[in-house]
Amino acid sequence: MRNKLLRYIVQNQILVALFVVAIVWIVIQIREILITLFISYILMAAISPYVEFLEKRRVPKPVAIIVPYVITIAFIVIIIATLLPFFIGQIELLLSRFPSYIGEEAELLGLKLDQSSLGPLATAELKNLGTGVFSITSWVFGGVFSAISIFVISFYLLLYKKAVTQSFASCFPKSAQDRVYKTIREVEDKLGSWTRGQIVLSGFIGGLTWVALTVLGIEFALPLAIIAGLLEIVPTIGPI
Repeated sequence: MRNKLLRYIVQNQILVALFVVAIVWIVIQIREILITLFISYILMAAISPYVEFLEKRRVPKPVAIIVPYVITIAFIVIIIATLLPFFIGQIELLLSRFPSYIGEEAELLGLKLDQSSLGPLATAELKNLGTGVFSITSWVFGGVFSAISIFVISFYLLLYKKAVTQSFASCFPKSAQDRVYKTIREVEDKLGSWTRGQIVLSGFIGGLTWVALTVLGIEFALPLAIIAGLLEIVPTIGPI
């Protein structure tokens, strides 16, 4: 009976079209949840090797999971606390000199601009840019609550990793479950390696850019270095 119903649905193009539209609509409605789950899975895949390393040394699993989280958060806090004052100072300097930069570029093009009127305009536009960046970040992560959810979900994915994998594999026929386990393992290894590699590359590119621009005496070395590090995730043209 079930096979006949499935065959009828497949052969009926209208029902197939409605089914596809329904699936797309559902995906759009829950897109934020899917993004949160995907980011959680990436975080889980990146931390998983360190958890397994600690588990092999007979560290209790909850502790083995918490330790990489604590180290990562502490590292981020130290970097932010160290660089934030300097970064704010350079941004303030950029705001104060931005009108003069615009005026110099306009003169090269044969244009004359009133630099005194550019100050408020530059400040307003940069504030709008900051608001736009915050809005995009809020849209991606769904605010602070979603950011916390990402850490919580990835924590439980690590804690119940074996059970989750088994539950997912059980959705497939027994003859295919071995391939499912193998595929999941390969996906986690590749995705985790890519994430860890991107973090290392971003830090390396950002640090190298900061040192090089500082040695060359170029102003706003830190903001430019942070931008270069963050855009390292964009293939080929990112840091450029």
